[in-house]
Amino acid sequence: MLNPTATEVRTALALFADTVIADLRHSTADSRRRRADSARTLCALTGTRDLTTALSTADGFLLKSLHLGKLK
Repeated sequence: MLNPTATEVRTALALFADTVIADLRHSTADSRRRRADSARTLCALTGTRDLTTALSTADGFLLKSLHLGKLK
């Protein structure tokens, strides 16, 4: 993992969620590209290679940040 802040992780998760919703509502080449790009960003941010692991890692990071009082 790159050592992201909780804000960076939350932002990446929100962006991924937004791109998934947009792609599901109206799938186009652009929406699929944005969805794939946001998934790659999340993987890079969490230091993982697949989306399922990236999502789990991001959730764990945010949970840990919450317990350490770093999440606002």
